[in-house]
Amino acid sequence: MKVKYYLLFAALLFTNQLFAQAKCSCEEALQNVIKKIEAEYPGFEEKTKDKRKYYDLKNEILSESKISSDSGCIKILERYTGIFKDLHIWILPKDTIQIVKNKNGAIRNPIFDINIPKFIRNASKFKEGIEGVWKSEHYEIGLKKIANDDYVGFIIKADPKYWKQNEVKFRLFKNGKYEYY
Repeated sequence: MKVKYYLLFAALLFTNQLFAQAKCSCEEALQNVIKKIEAEYPGFEEKTKDKRKYYDLKNEILSESKISSDSGCIKILERYTGIFKDLHIWILPKDTIQIVKNKNGAIRNPIFDINIPKFIRNASKFKEGIEGVWKSEHYEIGLKKIANDDYVGFIIKADPKYWKQNEVKFRLFKNGKYEYY
């Protein structure tokens, strides 16, 4: 009977080792990002014309990644992607919810039901917090506080090929997490 318990214990221990996943180091994460950008980023050649400068900076960031803590890794990854100064490249924390496309490759972003002209008129009344109208080169976004101190960011103006008015661009949650569409 004791032999069965020892065998069961050994089997469980062995099985656990088979399915255990090694922790991803910052260095490994950075190497994966570098590999992907160097192989697939269409602007790579244009943005790295000074190869010596690029490789020196890349090696410096790689050295930092070897001694980085988990909490500092996102900053290191962002430092590397910042080399390219491209808004199409960004780093998201591993627990960020990602929206997956359907099998046709298309997704329909959720629509935020709000009267945009009325929201814009009232935006000047928002004295505290981040609620209001935010503008960048590519977007005009409304940020509205909703239930439980969460916020929703919705499109006011953007390139109509990609975004429609009232579509949800992102959600910010009280617990510090967010969804980005």
